[in-house]
Amino acid sequence: MTSPQDRKRPGLEVRRRRASARPEREPERHEPPRPAPSRKAEARTGERRRRVGARPGRIRTGHEDRYVGESPMACLGRKLIGARSLLALDFLTVTDAFSRDVADMTDQPEPLEIGHRGETRAWFPDYMIARESGRRELVIVRTVGWLTGRDASYGAWMRDLVDAMEEAAHRAGFGFRLVTEEQIRVQPRLANAKMLLRHLDPYRPRRDDVAAIDALAGIPDESSVSELQERLGRRLDAFPLALRLDWLGHLRMDRRTWFRRKSGFTKT
Repeated sequence: MTSPQDRKRPGLEVRRRRASARPEREPERHEPPRPAPSRKAEARTGERRRRVGARPGRIRTGHEDRYVGESPMACLGRKLIGARSLLALDFLTVTDAFSRDVADMTDQPEPLEIGHRGETRAWFPDYMIARESGRRELVIVRTVGWLTGRDASYGAWMRDLVDAMEEAAHRAGFGFRLVTEEQIRVQPRLANAKMLLRHLDPYRPRRDDVAAIDALAGIPDESSVSELQERLGRRLDAFPLALRLDWLGHLRMDRRTWFRRKSGFTKT
């Protein structure tokens, strides 16, 4: 006599058909462990990274403990320059907007050896900026708190370190510049830089710029965006055109005030 549990179980033939209908599992593949790279291979890999500019400090791994990003520099044909902090990104914004003599720029250039209080160490500058005059300078972007610290002894130690950086830069034929938020995040300079770069649209029709340049001939040397708007009429917006003409060197917006539709400018 069969129990109720045995009646619910499928027969032997049914179980066999179900087992035969199941797809067979692929055998697991056990690959042999890869040998560790030799020292020569690691040296060649590091040399290749240094040669193409992909040093470990510039690799985007997704596991950074700080902000990292890149800024397309309009003054260099939209060349991407890396930034490893928000302060560095603001530095790139101000430099791109208001520097007209930048010929080239490199982030994380080759390190230099510095001597600091009897110790020799490698120093990695943040940027190398080449000017059209031929001058080259190494730049580091830091906060004031990084330089001063919490006590006087730490501040003296950092000042000696900065002096060693400057000496190494001069020895290698570069200028040196330490930039902090006191030079970068000055308002309205930073906000004006962001506003100017926002309107540098590379796909904007060039005929609008030509029309704005022709309209400049009919206004005084000391004028304003509102007067330029009267000359252009309603078909064109004078504010972004004035910012573009500032970038092209036809006028200079008043840097002391926030860029507005009534801002003044001087023809150059």
